[in-house]
Amino acid sequence: PPPDTTSHEWEFTMYEVGGLSSTLEDVSALSPDYAIAVGKMQETGGLPRINSYLWNGISLHPMNLPIYANDTVTIDPQNHPNTRIGETLLNAVWAFRRDNIWYSTDGAIAHLTIRGRDTSVRQETWKTIGIEKAFSGTRIWANDTNEIYFAGLYSSVVKFANGEWIPMHAGTEYEKAEDLFGTGKALFLVTSRYPESSFKMFRDGAWRTIWKIDDPSLSDSVFFGRPNALWGFPGDDSVWLAGLWLGRYSKMGTGLVTPLFDIHRHGYTRIRGISRNDVFFAGADGLITHYNGNTFHDFTEYMDQEIRFLSLSVVQDHVFIVGYRRWGGGVFIHGKRTR
Repeated sequence: PPPDTTSHEWEFTMYEVGGLSSTLEDVSALSPDYAIAVGKMQETGGLPRINSYLWNGISLHPMNLPIYANDTVTIDPQNHPNTRIGETLLNAVWAFRRDNIWYSTDGAIAHLTIRGRDTSVRQETWKTIGIEKAFSGTRIWANDTNEIYFAGLYSSVVKFANGEWIPMHAGTEYEKAEDLFGTGKALFLVTSRYPESSFKMFRDGAWRTIWKIDDPSLSDSVFFGRPNALWGFPGDDSVWLAGLWLGRYSKMGTGLVTPLFDIHRHGYTRIRGISRNDVFFAGADGLITHYNGNTFHDFTEYMDQEIRFLSLSVVQDHVFIVGYRRWGGGVFIHGKRTR
């Protein structure tokens, strides 16, 4: 590749899991041989329901991250009978290490830790941490183990820092958080309230709306779009947003969202990368796009109106993408750079 670019040469393998109406909602990769995907698998072939899969570098294996009927518990999952393992949809996961994993359901946040032979799960419901309304569709972002953010329906945002839960309400009760990204100094959030959408920033103790879909100051070239994914990189002066178009918000500039290029035929749901010249986009219709610092390349292997990708994670020269096939099961894709 030319200087300051990466290769578009990738190969992909897709795994389909679960029965009808199964879905994989999120994925977190630590290394090429360790990634956790979460969701909910309906029964198929007599197998019990499960809520997660583990990638070991060679193949995909079913597992279950424990969820409990209690509101707030700290327990040993191996010896606790009051469990709902596999019965509840997991909608987000963030793995710091193999022995330190956060994940969430529509009703609770759970933290699994492993120390030697001892495994424990700390679980909190939204109400116990200050969120009164039901919470769903969670997204997780973490700057480090002592600064973790959870966001979802009703514009509810919760920060976990140094052992304390801090509610950070971000808007009206009708908005849903689609994605969030933090820099350490600011937290960025995209929300949706059909047919509206907005882009917000939390800094210096307050939320500020940077962009809304009905803002007349925006150019016509981006008016038709609705962002539902964002991403950025340390040291960069901009945050990328994607949805029906791709735009860039300059943190140091005017504050307006400017279009980078038209992709209005696609509906991207997630952006993730490891550098400014190695970024992946995934979303509706089975489309996967890679940016190498100079050009965008669409991978068409899985383009299908029945496939929808919901999340992705990139580590080294590997990418993991999850979602579902309409009227089918969950979808897990492993991609590897070939040169």
